[in-house]
Amino acid sequence: MLLIILNLVVYLVKIDGRALEDDQMHIFSYVHPEIREEGSKFRDGHNEIEIGDIPQNITNEEYTFTFYNWECRSGEVISEGSSIKQLKHLFNKDLDTKIVVHGWLSSSHSYVVHNTIKVYLASQDLNMIAVDWSTLAGYKLYPVTTYSVAPVGRGVAKLVERLLEARVVSLDRLHLIGHSLGSHVMGIAAQTIQKAGHGKVARITGLDPASPLYEYMGGEDSRLDSGDAEFVDVIHTAGGAAGYYTALGHADFYPNGGTPIQPACEEYSINIIGCSHGMSYKYYDESIQNPEAFRAVECDSWKSYASGNCNKHNVTYMGDPTPTSTRGIFYLTTNDKPPYGRG
Repeated sequence: MLLIILNLVVYLVKIDGRALEDDQMHIFSYVHPEIREEGSKFRDGHNEIEIGDIPQNITNEEYTFTFYNWECRSGEVISEGSSIKQLKHLFNKDLDTKIVVHGWLSSSHSYVVHNTIKVYLASQDLNMIAVDWSTLAGYKLYPVTTYSVAPVGRGVAKLVERLLEARVVSLDRLHLIGHSLGSHVMGIAAQTIQKAGHGKVARITGLDPASPLYEYMGGEDSRLDSGDAEFVDVIHTAGGAAGYYTALGHADFYPNGGTPIQPACEEYSINIIGCSHGMSYKYYDESIQNPEAFRAVECDSWKSYASGNCNKHNVTYMGDPTPTSTRGIFYLTTNDKPPYGRG
């Protein structure tokens, strides 16, 4: 039974974020991975995984943080153990700070992290941090990767606590951005910061938060939810498959209904879910460049929106420019090629 569940999850959400870096969209490059049961062990390709002996003591050597700003575009590695002197040298406490993290089978070199930082720094001077947990996120067996989400989230929280100690960031100017499982990493990071008595971070943006093993089995303490930050906004693009369809934030956006197939993915045959899952961060990056690209309308359902019944309802803009006072569920349509926004 366990093997059946594992295979089902792999088929539903087999996403190779590294392929997206080159825009090749070969997300289902191994549609039928060699996973077979051998007693209490499973074989994922050439890697043998002991299901009953999943590592619980994940150390900070298994994830890294790299700092960027206008003066440090090549990046400098930092950690929760960085000296106050180093942090004060790198950070400008008068700037906003954004931390970006990838999801399953991805890395800080992938589109979701690398390009988001690149697009931000093309127009704004910010303190930016890339989180890389690719060693842990690299297990092709998705359920194994989920075990690392909470420890990595707590690692992000430890880094933030160090930055607060150095007085180079403040929570009211801190924005956490995560894709897929990375959305839940950021939710746990923010929860940990709150539990330590520091208060709430200003904003978390969830880019198509991962659904499998979370939507029906995980509680709010194991994933992103609206209580994690002063403002939580979510972009749903593969809802009901790789991503959540249920609203998770203060403001939830459902471009093209929030489900596969996103218009840009219609030409793909075997990677429709993965392509749609990745559109969340492509839309987000475009919103940084064009704040009015994604005009969204508050509505009670996609059907009502598509029927034109919500034209006079509240309007806002999806992505980076979303005002933190925004509340509700919003729908919009996009183009099938860049620019995706119609604004």
